Amino acid sequence: MTPLPVQRPHRIAADPGRLRVAMVEGQSTIIGAGAGDPLKLITTRPRGVAAWAWVATYGGGLLAGDRTDLEVEVGAGARLVLATQATTKVYRSDDGATAAQHLRARVGAGGLLAWIADPVCPFAGARSLAATTVDLEPGAGLVWLDALTAGRQARDERWAFTAHRSRLAVDRAGAPLLRDALELAPPAASLAPWGAVATLVVMGEPVAEWAADLHRSLGERAAEPDRELLVASTPLPRCPGTLVRIAARQWEQAEHWIHAHIAPLADLVGGAPWLRRP
Repeated sequence: MTPLPVQRPHRIAADPGRLRVAMVEGQSTIIGAGAGDPLKLITTRPRGVAAWAWVATYGGGLLAGDRTDLEVEVGAGARLVLATQATTKVYRSDDGATAAQHLRARVGAGGLLAWIADPVCPFAGARSLAATTVDLEPGAGLVWLDALTAGRQARDERWAFTAHRSRLAVDRAGAPLLRDALELAPPAASLAPWGAVATLVVMGEPVAEWAADLHRSLGERAAEPDRELLVASTPLPRCPGTLVRIAARQWEQAEHWIHAHIAPLADLVGGAPWLRRP
């Protein structure tokens, strides 16, 4: 008799996590924060040039069927950095359930949201979804980093997950500014020999000069499969900004490139939080 698949408990918070940042006496200030299992928020800089907060999960990863929801509001002129403590592990799915992460954000006029996340690491047999929706008011900006590793390569798991989907939708006053999606399913092994892929979006007036410089320095390069690191930039047609695709043999190579090229963000948010984990 074929054994039944192991059913893992699903963790879905009754209410979404919430994070609100506003300008208070000239400083970006967290004025509201809360989350429930499996999501937790750590605020290491609740007030400053930019507020800093960290997203984590209880248990160090996501089980099949887990769902996290986070609603973020950045007020006019305020700045917020959201980062993660470590790689987000996604455990295998024995019952076909998907581990899902949902982020919905609104950024007020002249505000800035920077989502600087460590990569998702799906284990063999995992199903994962990451969906981000952002509404930018006039003059607002967004920096968004989405990364994915091939899995637990030390255990010879390379692109062995069952499915992974990542979606980004950015709007302004109901009109689409950007739609981006990544969907991988068997045979994901076709991505070999790459060990990690990432997308970096820099868009909006607060980061327009940085985005233009980044695109000029990279251009729209043709792929060269024999390289250890591939990087290509595409300008955004409906908003000042650029979208950068990255593929690396190892995540550490991509991480080194990313940290070097997001250095201008440190001047906008009062430091480099990706180098100062709590």
